[in-house]
Amino acid sequence: MKTWKERKSVITSESRAVKSDGIYEEDRAYNYLWELLNLGVYIPAFIGMRIFKDGFARYTYKKRNGNGVESRVIQTLYNMERSFGMPKGKLKARIIMAKESNFDTTLSAEQFFLDRNKPFRLMGLFEDLKVEGQKTVGGSSEFFNMPIIKAKAKFANAWRKTNLVKGLEIVKYKRENGIYGCPTPDLPNYEVDL
Repeated sequence: MKTWKERKSVITSESRAVKSDGIYEEDRAYNYLWELLNLGVYIPAFIGMRIFKDGFARYTYKKRNGNGVESRVIQTLYNMERSFGMPKGKLKARIIMAKESNFDTTLSAEQFFLDRNKPFRLMGLFEDLKVEGQKTVGGSSEFFNMPIIKAKAKFANAWRKTNLVKGLEIVKYKRENGIYGCPTPDLPNYEVDL
């Protein structure tokens, strides 16, 4: 398993993801943690919050053959700006951590993190504060407000072997019951043109 080598640059919806060294049709993916840096500047309800998103991305994003993590962050920022009625390119983010493995392992870590941190979720605010007529940003249940040290520790904890087993149980349950969010390598996911 590879761990993310942090790029120090800030990402916006107008950024371009670095090129991936993989291909779209493979059983490799990332579980990643990124921080939304400036939402409180535009929406006062978020002032003072440390907002993190824990997510899943294919290793390689189909559009432009980009790195999956950077591509998903860029796409999410774009969708968030639309949801909140903001001009493109205003929101800023930075990737904190990411780990690569196969789909089931990365999804297991992600699902464990999401399941164990419900008290820190910001989902309701994302739904309540969207512009009328716009959709809530996809993955709104994956945003959390917590100190950065706690976010990093919880991300690392989700990768413990015992917690990956618990996360895989959630993945299997969601797949068996047709619940969105736990794709397999042969199914398209998260592909939207910006």
